[in-house]
Amino acid sequence: MRVKTVRQKRLRKVLKIPFVTSRGERRNVDNVILEIEMADGRLILSEVPSATTIEEMGRKEVLNKAKTELRGLPVCLWEDFVKDMRRRHPEFPLTVSALEIGLFKAMLCSKGTDPFEFFGSAISRIETDITVPFSSWQNLERWLEAASRDGFSTFKLKLKGDLEADLEFLSLAYRLLQTKVHGLKLRLDFNRAYDVRTFEKFLAAIEKEPYPIELLEEPTSEALTCRLASALPWPIFLDESIMGREDLMRALEGRLLSGVNIKLARTGIIESLAMVEIAKGAGLKLMIGCMMESLIGLSTSVYLACGKGIFQFVDLDSIYFLHSKKEYERIRVEGPFYEVT
Repeated sequence: MRVKTVRQKRLRKVLKIPFVTSRGERRNVDNVILEIEMADGRLILSEVPSATTIEEMGRKEVLNKAKTELRGLPVCLWEDFVKDMRRRHPEFPLTVSALEIGLFKAMLCSKGTDPFEFFGSAISRIETDITVPFSSWQNLERWLEAASRDGFSTFKLKLKGDLEADLEFLSLAYRLLQTKVHGLKLRLDFNRAYDVRTFEKFLAAIEKEPYPIELLEEPTSEALTCRLASALPWPIFLDESIMGREDLMRALEGRLLSGVNIKLARTGIIESLAMVEIAKGAGLKLMIGCMMESLIGLSTSVYLACGKGIFQFVDLDSIYFLHSKKEYERIRVEGPFYEVT
């Protein structure tokens, strides 16, 4: 089976709530849907999510070059093509990952199977958390009310990097949720906003609070001391600092992490599966996460999570920020649950 052509379609949507983190604010998405048309007329879809300004400015040119190179390519050669693309375009990880996922799905289609079957069909249902961006009181109350009404019990709070503001945000979110959500769990995502000293102050401030914290994600860009890491009552997960298996291997040298967040939209199929095996071998916990994708882009991550059945933590919540469909291919969405039929 060969590729006939590749087309690009813009997907622009306004977010239901401003997505505010320590890295800035986003109010809309400007994604690209890729249509890979096969020689027999079948269409395979994947998605390039919104990225850095540099990648968004250059992705069209990269995709146009890929279109020329892919014309007539046998899909069985997808891995070689992707590895070459990553070597030539290291500054466009999300763009290359979308091409990789599309070609991977095309290869499976040519063999009469799909990602869920390929990954193992281990389980048919997963439950995701929902992210809570740093917000004003009004936006926060509205967002948490809707999420709790929809059945979410795990909330991932995006901290801003301002110690006092973050402590107030955490306290307010907890007060709004504690009486509404049974089995409440909180995940704190710092996006590397703190230095070690500020992180220590944050820990001291919440030490005696009753917050049901489940994990901490990327608290600092600095290396944690062994003393601090070993004293933490919660696991530390790495996310944006891990762009591939080499980054993960380097992080493991210090043994100061408990888990890793795998994002197909960032690292694609080949690197993500390699990192899963490395993490398993090292005894790390596994989280599966996403970028700001529609269900088109998110679907392969859902298939991976269900197919493998080994991710202890699921953070596939991007569609809840968009006015998204609730069904796509074999996937059905109900509240915080994804089900593969």
